[in-house]
Parts: sequence; C-alpha cells; structure tokens
Amino acid sequence: VITVGNEMMITAAPTERAGAASAMAETAAEFSAALGIAVFGSLGTVIYAWQLARNLPADVPEAAVSAALATIGGAVASAQALGGGTGEALLLAAREAFTLALQVAAITGAAIVLVAASVTTRILGGRRPSVDASAE
Repeated sequence: VITVGNEMMITAAPTERAGAASAMAETAAEFSAALGIAVFGSLGTVIYAWQLARNLPADVPEAAVSAALATIGGAVASAQALGGGTGEALLLAAREAFTLALQVAAITGAAIVLVAASVTTRILGGRRPSVDASAE
C-alpha cells in the first residue's frame, strides 16, 4: 500500500518536483506512523488502566496499585513482590486488562483501515493510470 501511494504521489508531480514529492511522501509516512503509535498507545493505556482498576483485588497495597496501573511491567513486578494469592490475582487481572486493551486497539485500527480502504476505493474506483505519451 505504501509503495502504491508513493508511486501515485511521485508520478503525479512534475519531473522537476519529483524529489520534493518523494520527501513529502516520506514525511507523511513518518508522521502517520508516529501519530498512530501515539493514538493507539494512548487508547491502549487508558483501556488497560480502566479495566485493571475495575478488577483489582481488594487487598493490594496502594503502592502496588499505582505501579500496576502505570504499566503491565509494574503489575508483574508488584505481583511478584506481593506473592501468594494476592500476587496471582493481581497478575491475572493485569493480563486480562492488557489483553483487552490490545484487542480494542487492534480492532479500532482494523476498522480505521477498512474505512480508509472503502473511501479510497470510492474515490479512485474507476480510474486507470494514465500513460504519458511523451515518456515512450
């Protein structure tokens, strides 16, 4: 998909502007990747913390709660430090919260890709690449 998009942008630009078009395509790709990581990472973090907060065992100390809500790594470390049934319950709740967060982020991303593909198909539906007669 990226190659097709780059090809469309670069070939649509005049020959003397192909370098600028290529730079714009690269910048757009880098920005999109960073934005996607930020948005989906934030979505996953919010869902993880929300789900874990709802399912925390009652006897987990406040310091362990704070660490567990911050990251899955903090939850694992807290669970190991607590040990016993409380540690196992915390670890199970954290794994379930992380799995849910990952699933929601993946499904949201897939839905966005499907919508983008549908819009692109609608916009470009009947177009065929034009052949430049002067290039032959």
